[in-house]
Amino acid sequence: MKIIKKIQNVFFHIKIQKQLYFIYLFAILLSILVVSSYLIINTYHLMLKHYEEQAQADNLRVKSVLYDLTTNTYNISDDVFSDSKLQTILSSTYSSTTSANNAMQSYQTFSGYLKSFPAITSIQLYTTNTSLGDSEYIKQVSSKVETSSWYKKAGSQPSALWYSGTYNDSWSHSYPALQLIRKIPIISTNKYAVLVITISNDYLKNRIQSENFKTLISVNKEPVFYSTDQSYLGKSLFIPVDYSQNYFQVTSDHIMYNEKTCIGSISTYSPIICKDILYIATVDTDGWDYIYKFTSICVLIVLAAVLIPCLLVISFANMFSTRLTTLRHEMHKVSLGEYDIIDNFIGDDELASLFHDLKIMITSIKKMDSEIYESTLHKQQFIAQQEKMKFAILASQINPHFLYNTLESIRMKALMEGNEEVANAIMMLGKSMRYVLENNQSSSTTLQKELDYIILYLSIQKLRFGDLINYTITVDPALDTKEYKILPLLIQPVVENALLHGLRKMDKPGHIQINIIKNRMTVAFQISDDGCGISPEKIEALKHTMNEENRSDASSIGLRNIYQRIKLYYGTDYDIEIESEEGIGTTITLILPTEPLKEDTNV
Repeated sequence: MKIIKKIQNVFFHIKIQKQLYFIYLFAILLSILVVSSYLIINTYHLMLKHYEEQAQADNLRVKSVLYDLTTNTYNISDDVFSDSKLQTILSSTYSSTTSANNAMQSYQTFSGYLKSFPAITSIQLYTTNTSLGDSEYIKQVSSKVETSSWYKKAGSQPSALWYSGTYNDSWSHSYPALQLIRKIPIISTNKYAVLVITISNDYLKNRIQSENFKTLISVNKEPVFYSTDQSYLGKSLFIPVDYSQNYFQVTSDHIMYNEKTCIGSISTYSPIICKDILYIATVDTDGWDYIYKFTSICVLIVLAAVLIPCLLVISFANMFSTRLTTLRHEMHKVSLGEYDIIDNFIGDDELASLFHDLKIMITSIKKMDSEIYESTLHKQQFIAQQEKMKFAILASQINPHFLYNTLESIRMKALMEGNEEVANAIMMLGKSMRYVLENNQSSSTTLQKELDYIILYLSIQKLRFGDLINYTITVDPALDTKEYKILPLLIQPVVENALLHGLRKMDKPGHIQINIIKNRMTVAFQISDDGCGISPEKIEALKHTMNEENRSDASSIGLRNIYQRIKLYYGTDYDIEIESEEGIGTTITLILPTEPLKEDTNV
């Protein structure tokens, strides 16, 4: 109390103009900066999370495309592996080139695959049967092919392998391409051929390319065979990859792409029945630009919301101070016995009324100069009226609607930017603040309004904690919530205690149950949680502190405030009951009369 009195003494000893500046700085400016800073930071993280989730989703989409592509290609190789007609062609020895050509031309399976599967751009079968010669699909194993790493690897393992090879188009241009390479045993000769199926990069481009993301794909530690940006084809994957792990997925907001910090996701995919691993990198090059742009707009809005009211307050404070100084000067002249004051006073508000009263007082003093007693009494009345008006004028400057309008402006801007989640959060925050400000001086409100505020409060908490917080509200049908009146802001502190002290320390989703039960003489408000619970010793200490009026510790001030209000407004017959079990949860019950409060507008 002494500290409050000292603050009041200091505050009331400075000029009103500075008092107005002080009120704006701490009552309006500080609250705007705190709320807006929280909203901007929260929006920043939400947008970052959104773009990270988009990168993950697009990476998964590319992985799905590769799954279909590699599975279908492997199934084709399986058909080739078990094709008896191909086995006959590969194992036969032909006496002439004509007979060999006739045999290969009669085999139309490869051309059928190319027509039926647009994802395949080339099928080549390499054989050591020299009597076959070379054709469009069946090739002789040359010395270059025989010494290549992929041919040796295919011959040394029974399973198929995926390889980042080279494809030459009809214009003899060479491009990196994904290839399925598989050993085809020739059963009758104990030899083998090697099947090479090349995937079309154009097909991959049509299926994978996205306007918002850049995609790069490589096999094992080999160069990139597919890239949205052609300059990365044939180069090593520029993003650091842990090749020691067979399966992983990493999403980061600091991936360097073309010397620019980007948001991206990297994952692995292993095709069926093989040991090879595809590395898929998805990069969003514009995500940070959008985040910075939106955050900058929010900051500019906040600055405008701060500077414009600041200019208005300064202008008003100067004008108000000038008028008040003029009034004070004229009053000072009167106090010295000089009754010749100015005739007009600018404005038609309380100060103008006060000046008008001053002139009336002067007239009365001149007419009743002989009546000293009545003159002294009139002066005392005037001084009392002056002080009352000063406090009324100061109180009238605090306008909570300014804060509502500011929040509404931010909400409309969020809607214009398409961010409905942020807009809804601001709307709920505004409604919550409006209810608290409108009811903090009221003596009663309807139960329906109080329940609407509790639902609004819990909805705001769910925005913060998500599915970690759930709640259920049940009301006795015999109770008319629109007619039954209670003290405002009576239930919400109990719900807040259940959230902060019951559920917040839990590492699993929690539930708050609110039951309102009407009995013959009382109405029971039960607020339960399935949180950590309270020990019997702490319950006894809590009940003890609720009866102490001068306690200020945060752990019990809410319940003590509710307890004192119930005793004050409803009487000693009504109480708060606390039941709890550690590890099970806590139930706090408010016992109120069935007869509702009557509205008292004078409180």
